[in-house]
Amino acid sequence: MPTGPRARRWVLAGLAPSAIMVGSALGLPTAIAQALHNRGLTAVSAAAAFLSEEGGCLHDPALLPDIDQALARLAEAALHGEVVAVYGDYDVDGVTGCALLTEVLEGLGCPVLPYIPDRATEGYGLNRGALRELVARGATLIVAVDCGSSDRDEIALAQSNGLDVVVIDHHEVPEDRPAPLALVNPRRADSTYPFSYLAAVGVAFKVAQALLARMGRADEETERRLLDLVALGTVADVAPLLDENRVLVKRGLAELNRTSRLGLQRLCIRAGVRSGSIDARAVGYVLGPRLNAAGRLRHAGTSFRLLLTEDKAEAEELASDLELTNQERQRMLQEAVQAARDHILSGESIPPLLLLCGEEYQAGIVGLVASRLVEEFYRPAIVIEQGEEHSRGSARSIPEFHITEALAGCREMLSRFGGHAQAAGFSIANDRLEAFEAAMLETAEKALADVDLVPALRIDAEVDLAGVDFPFYETMCRMAPFGHSNPTPIFLTRGLEVKEQRAVGQNTPNHLRLRLADGERIWSAIAFGRGEEAAMLPPRIDVVHSVVANDWNGLLSLELQVYDWREAQIE
Repeated sequence: MPTGPRARRWVLAGLAPSAIMVGSALGLPTAIAQALHNRGLTAVSAAAAFLSEEGGCLHDPALLPDIDQALARLAEAALHGEVVAVYGDYDVDGVTGCALLTEVLEGLGCPVLPYIPDRATEGYGLNRGALRELVARGATLIVAVDCGSSDRDEIALAQSNGLDVVVIDHHEVPEDRPAPLALVNPRRADSTYPFSYLAAVGVAFKVAQALLARMGRADEETERRLLDLVALGTVADVAPLLDENRVLVKRGLAELNRTSRLGLQRLCIRAGVRSGSIDARAVGYVLGPRLNAAGRLRHAGTSFRLLLTEDKAEAEELASDLELTNQERQRMLQEAVQAARDHILSGESIPPLLLLCGEEYQAGIVGLVASRLVEEFYRPAIVIEQGEEHSRGSARSIPEFHITEALAGCREMLSRFGGHAQAAGFSIANDRLEAFEAAMLETAEKALADVDLVPALRIDAEVDLAGVDFPFYETMCRMAPFGHSNPTPIFLTRGLEVKEQRAVGQNTPNHLRLRLADGERIWSAIAFGRGEEAAMLPPRIDVVHSVVANDWNGLLSLELQVYDWREAQIE
């Protein structure tokens, strides 16, 4: 019976001359300089800015495409007190973008109609029923955030009903793009903005910056207050934490740790996150999933209200609701992933693309199920919630397979689709499902024919643990916040002696605790999820790891977080 791959390809970056130069100029350990090089920071000035307290600089919003048209219309709406509909999306990026623009426009005097579609009944993007409702409620301008770049027909409908439309988005823009009054999206083919990978809430922040300046309302405190929302949406949307995103998240995390938003304060308490200790990992794995849970299983309006509420009782109620909803989401996901995994492993072989379809896969978790399958089997995965006549699917992929381009090859079969290189969503009529599955599988077979479908473990540098101390660790931490495209540095150390290996865990022994000797020094190490391999390691191993700090009863020490190992080759 086939199983998901445990083996991983080790890809060790070679020592670059520019890393030696940067390390020498800035007084950095060679391994840290090499890690910077691996993230594209090959010049001394760029590396110095990256490691600085500010983390770099922000770009001029005036460089965004269609920004002048957007600002002129938004300023007009603010001056005349027009009713503005802010139409978001049901994930954290869309909700935070919607909250940010709602807060700014209300502060400028606009009556705002925030609108977030229901995932189950309306789906992603602008929809006709909602547009008609917003017109009936008096809106004269609609601002679409985290959607709209592909909604050509819906935008045309809005315009025919007297609505002006401004799109603030970051999704890929099709060649036959819609024609709103303004399409502010750094991913446009004609964009000259220096950084193309802002999250939607990041684009919204840049528009807000420019709008406040235009209205004579710009001040550091107003902008600073918005940055906690930017950090939440950027990290939760797995945007690359490089360039401007990293600067925004670095500043936003500082604001999040002292946020005055009552809802976020209560959510942190419910989630067990201490103020002052919130980093990108806490956003990605603790706060983000809770904010996302509402849109997955019920309605994202709960998260939207939590971000903006100024009532303590409501903040507590909303935070409690999100905590319970997230627990339900975890249970549903575990059951769905197990069912999907059992189905895949029941076959004779694992195909190059995984596609599962059924009523049991609910719309709110199909993307999560697909992500888990990609992690385990290292293949693109599509999971579809099958409806009575129409179905909706979510796709996740690997770097070697551009999933949205693959969907574009099946555009005639799809009702609608959109997304990025490694994540996408779509809807499809049921009578097209069989042909769609065959076409996608054929595309994957051709594209991945020569690809070794084993995940790569990319190693920043080889290190001798004799040189790893607290100054080394503190220098490495200057590269934070860590996340997509700026992961925690991963190192290779060879020839460590295994002194102890035992399974550990609070309830079940799922993890592997190690004591590894590097000469006379003994390192404590942990390998999460590898407890079943206790007592199976050879006497000496080469180890791929990161360096982490462990605070035990106030005593701070360094230890290794182990990702993989091999038997050492002793010469």
